[in-house]
Amino acid sequence: MVENFHGSRVKIRRAAKHLTELNRWRRDFHLLSVDQDAERKNWVTLFFDPEALPAEDAAVMIGDVLHNLRSALDILWNDVILECGGKVTKYSRFPIRDTAEELEGPLANLLKKQQIEIEVKNLLLGRIKPYKAGNHPLWALDDLNIRDKHQLLIPVLKKMYIRGVSFEDEKGKELMLDGSLIADRPRNFPLQGVDGKSLRIKNKGYLTTGIFLGEGLPFTGQPVIRVLDRITKEVLRTVKAFETLLFGETG
Repeated sequence: MVENFHGSRVKIRRAAKHLTELNRWRRDFHLLSVDQDAERKNWVTLFFDPEALPAEDAAVMIGDVLHNLRSALDILWNDVILECGGKVTKYSRFPIRDTAEELEGPLANLLKKQQIEIEVKNLLLGRIKPYKAGNHPLWALDDLNIRDKHQLLIPVLKKMYIRGVSFEDEKGKELMLDGSLIADRPRNFPLQGVDGKSLRIKNKGYLTTGIFLGEGLPFTGQPVIRVLDRITKEVLRTVKAFETLLFGETG
């Protein structure tokens, strides 16, 4: 049996796939080395590998996530219109506006033309609320999607938490780093309690944050992965809300 709103769900799954790939990238664009100074004290040097996370490639992948999610909403809207007995046109697009007042006019017009039913209008205004103050993730999706058509959404590197770093001494004994390396730029970290030992990096660990949206964008200064995941979940929630409205509880 074909799932309800199949086209929208295909787009959401594609967005999720791109997001998974981007998530893998963000965990592996740092490098570590361990060295001794003249006093035989050990230091870890953190630096970034520009080849591991090309900023422009990341920007394109962010755009792919956004385009697929916006497309999922538009396909959903076309299906909703058809379910309501309306006629889809080239202008049929899931309505997202800056304010609730700006949203009411187009919905009233669609209702008057019998493109949608009153229950659809009520769901949008009462629960989905696709405007800036009502549903910021959906509003941000629309805004970022439009921006991406005119500029690359280049992510920036900010404070990063690197966990799971381990070393191996000259006897083959593994030593775990106590806590995390926290940095927003390449730097050196002193290692405590291992003076005089010859160490090598066994596991360079993984990043838990790192890629952030740049200045002047919705969700500025927030981790890209977290933002895109939140938007994805909100798009899926919207699809499920219309599914319940038009087809009832589906389990």
